[in-house]
Amino acid sequence: MSNLDLKTASIDTLVKAMRKQELSPVELVNWYLERIEKLNPVLNSYITVCADEAREQARKAEALLANKAETGPLVGVPIALKDQIFTKGIRTTNGSLYYKDHIPTEDATVVTKLKDAGAIIIGKANMSEFALGGTRKYPYGTPRNPWDLDRDPGTSSAGSGSAVSARLCAASLGEDTGGSVRGPAGHCGVVGIRPTYGRISRHGFFGAVWFTDTIGPITTCVEDNALIVRTISGKDSKDVTTKPIPVPNYTEGLGKSIKGLRIGILKEYMEHEGLDSEVRTVVEAATEVFREAGASVKTVSVPFVSRSGPVFIALADSEAAAATDHVLRDNSAILDSATRTRLLAGSLTPSYIYHRALRAKAMLTNQFHAALKDVDILISPTQPTAAPLIETGEKVFSSAEDVAKRLHTHRSFCASFAMAALPAISIPCGLTPNGLPVGLHLAGRPFEEEVLFQAGYAYQETTQWNKSLPPLAVS
Repeated sequence: MSNLDLKTASIDTLVKAMRKQELSPVELVNWYLERIEKLNPVLNSYITVCADEAREQARKAEALLANKAETGPLVGVPIALKDQIFTKGIRTTNGSLYYKDHIPTEDATVVTKLKDAGAIIIGKANMSEFALGGTRKYPYGTPRNPWDLDRDPGTSSAGSGSAVSARLCAASLGEDTGGSVRGPAGHCGVVGIRPTYGRISRHGFFGAVWFTDTIGPITTCVEDNALIVRTISGKDSKDVTTKPIPVPNYTEGLGKSIKGLRIGILKEYMEHEGLDSEVRTVVEAATEVFREAGASVKTVSVPFVSRSGPVFIALADSEAAAATDHVLRDNSAILDSATRTRLLAGSLTPSYIYHRALRAKAMLTNQFHAALKDVDILISPTQPTAAPLIETGEKVFSSAEDVAKRLHTHRSFCASFAMAALPAISIPCGLTPNGLPVGLHLAGRPFEEEVLFQAGYAYQETTQWNKSLPPLAVS
């Protein structure tokens, strides 16, 4: 085994070590599998571990490298997939018992692209049922946060976030409808991006909300995220929502000065009544790092974001109910109680409410675009609080106010950007006094992910918060 610190090494560092034969793909896969065997019973990060398949692919990668064959940028790199993404011959449950025996006959487009780049699929990550978020009783075990096992790793890409944070894979793919990549990244102290809607193919996965569902990677550092987004992006004839827009080499821009970059701090989120004061303090300190790096920083307003939570729920739950109508009609008893309640409520959403929400979504989008004429990036907290206790989410709603707090406030911090189809990334920016990660949220103009990567990398290299490991990962 190489003397390389596998817990902090970037994907590029791992690949270079394997190409120099200082690290074996088989050794690397076995290192992760040993960690999975030890920690997954505690974390429940995975639903399915592809141990035999991963070892076989590692042996093939090792042979290619030994023969100096041409290999892709992810050769030998073990990656996990949210169990919403189709894998040929490997079950894909969508986090539900309803699909416990579902075995796809083809890979999703993103999986094909990962494999073509040499990546090794090491397992299928745990998730909220149907990617809705708010699952009370997870059918495949409750995912836990590596920073505190009593706390939620975030939804709905829960396992994707916790697996990367605990170093149970080199990277993972999640899916973000209204924050399901960025939320877990923020709560688990890692990097997660929601690329622009239309940047990455969605062919071959369980969708719920057609106008916001977006696949995105979760990684330990910004440069890994940039590499994976470049690898899996592009027009796909199998997905009509993908756009024929050239995909930049995102890693080339990393390290460039951000002097003169125009950054807007979102007033409505920083002054939101639901924002925890400890999170506010950490994010305020993070904004000063950009100012010291030469960026211009000012407060900007997008008035409608504070109401985006209920607008998102009105649209997303109605869409999700339509997507799962076949389950609701004949098999609703098999679902988690929270899933069933949300979907049934969504199915009863009056059309006039849905159309009002669509108009509100258009208003929100216009306000974002207006703000992004004056600044290049919008900054805010990824989530209003650090990772909540799991037991809090398992409780039955007690009142309308409780519903608003747990559904609307929580989702408004990420869902607004999804409804406006903006790219957005969460990067770790510090810890609360009791040692829980805080995520810094950066959003930009459509198809300008490179600006987010450049800014995020500049912050990362100055602060090194991405090198902080949860206690569970140190062992």
